[in-house]
Amino acid sequence: MKRYFLILVTAFAACSVWAADVVDEVEPLDNDFRMRFEVAAEWKPVKGLSLTLSQEVRLKNNVTDLDRLYTTLDVSYKVYKYIKVGATYSFHALYAGADASQAWKFRHRGRLHVTGSVDVNNWGLSLRLMPEVTYTATDYNPLETVNPLWLMRTRFKVDYGFVEHPVSPYASIEMFNPLKKVAYSNAWLEKMRYTLGVEWSVNASNKLDFYYLLEHDMGQDISVGIEQVVRSTANTLNHIIGIKYKFVF
Repeated sequence: MKRYFLILVTAFAACSVWAADVVDEVEPLDNDFRMRFEVAAEWKPVKGLSLTLSQEVRLKNNVTDLDRLYTTLDVSYKVYKYIKVGATYSFHALYAGADASQAWKFRHRGRLHVTGSVDVNNWGLSLRLMPEVTYTATDYNPLETVNPLWLMRTRFKVDYGFVEHPVSPYASIEMFNPLKKVAYSNAWLEKMRYTLGVEWSVNASNKLDFYYLLEHDMGQDISVGIEQVVRSTANTLNHIIGIKYKFVF
């Protein structure tokens, strides 16, 4: 009897949510200045194969607060002159602040990536497809949050290599599309990134990368009530300056 009662209660709750009115809201435009610092080591044991371990620190709120820490391991292999494939694992430590009930949140992220590239004189053109899954170790409401979160990232990049100079300016655009959504979400675009940067090969073993990244966050936040569902769309522009150092051996 108890089992049937639970089934009826669950069915009633589901029908109530399904019949709820949906209210769409768009958050006011918000701007934030951020910085990212990354140190990486790349090992090339055999031709075409590379293993990269990196540590990244991110700052937010006009560079006044710690945002998160990323530890990433990537394995890539150039299967053909124009094609590179790889897999990545990242451990994320997100800092919510000392006053938060839970100061740190932890995530695990896995990626597969395929990059096609071609050189035209001194220009380099590349297209990267990268399915991504992120699991957050926290409690969540499955009606409001997808966990793990599945995304498809698509990036187009163009760079220019000088013959007599060890610098290479580049520009890229990247799109984040959700592959799995909660029932009330109608979002097809989570985020856009626009990057301008320059890579500097100090020597064969030491590389520097300086970039400006404009990130437009358009993700949705779903809040499910008994009579109403609020679908709030973010509208945040993050202006990010990044510095990356890589040691190659």
